[in-house]
Amino acid sequence: MVEARSIAGSLLALTGGDAPADSGDDHGPLVVGVDGSEQSVRALMATRRFARLTGSRVIVVFVKHHPPTLSPEVPAEWSVTALESEEKDVRELVARWLVGVPTQIVIAEGGIAHELERVAAESGAAALILGRSHGGLLHHLLEGSGSVTGHAVKASPVPVIVVR
Repeated sequence: MVEARSIAGSLLALTGGDAPADSGDDHGPLVVGVDGSEQSVRALMATRRFARLTGSRVIVVFVKHHPPTLSPEVPAEWSVTALESEEKDVRELVARWLVGVPTQIVIAEGGIAHELERVAAESGAAALILGRSHGGLLHHLLEGSGSVTGHAVKASPVPVIVVR
């Protein structure tokens, strides 16, 4: 039987540090934000590795973020269809990358950073895992100043792991 280690101990072991002795304490789930981007797929892959190493369950969070209307000529139903397609893509990614890992998918609505932090806090997460975001103008318009990852690093109630 493989000994379950704490998240901190497992991370130290992965990075070449000395892992502390197993405290025997149960740890919370790993929360990962997934939006279908290449960066979030990398975060999902890293989460799988950590989950298998630690025996943690995973909570995948997809935040439905309704962008502001950029043009009155764009039908409102296109936004709904795009969100449904993104949600389907996220479910397919989870099915592909988290086979054999106890997983829960949370579909939230609202500000992306706020919802990720809320789920992490409410679930008693051991860590929040995110892909490195690049920020850009469109992201700035949709989410406000700064990146979701940058905001989480500063404000998350749990440790944040940023995957490059």
